[in-house]
Amino acid sequence: MKKNLTWLTLTLLLAALPLLAGCEQKEESGPGPAEQVGRQIDKAVREASKQTQEMKKRVGEELEQAGKAMQKSDRPAER
Repeated sequence: MKKNLTWLTLTLLLAALPLLAGCEQKEESGPGPAEQVGRQIDKAVREASKQTQEMKKRVGEELEQAGKAMQKSDRPAER
């Protein structure tokens, strides 16, 4: 009985081996949904960073112009 169980186990393992070989992960033609969302997030962060830098530059320029205007003015700055 034990010998038959051993042979049965060995036969089942050998029969399952080709099935396991067929389970290889196939290479997809494009990125998956999670990777696509990740790329969209990266793009949005880069765009937001770019816009923030542009806004920072414009605010700096405006502050510089306001400072120059105050220096030309005869009146002191109001608080």
